[in-house]
Amino acid sequence: MAEAAKQIRRVGLEKHLYSEAGSLALGQQRIMEIAHALCCDPTLLLLDEPAAGLRY
Repeated sequence: MAEAAKQIRRVGLEKHLYSEAGSLALGQQRIMEIAHALCCDPTLLLLDEPAAGLRY
């Protein structure tokens, strides 16, 4: 759980730390997926258009 919390903070979703992923907006869910991938401490993380379809 500590690693998950660390990565959620890293991607800027700390205020949603205890929210269910399904209750987040689509963009936040995609960012959460990146945090999920970072939990495995990858050497290299390849992302194919991670912000495709998102509005900023």
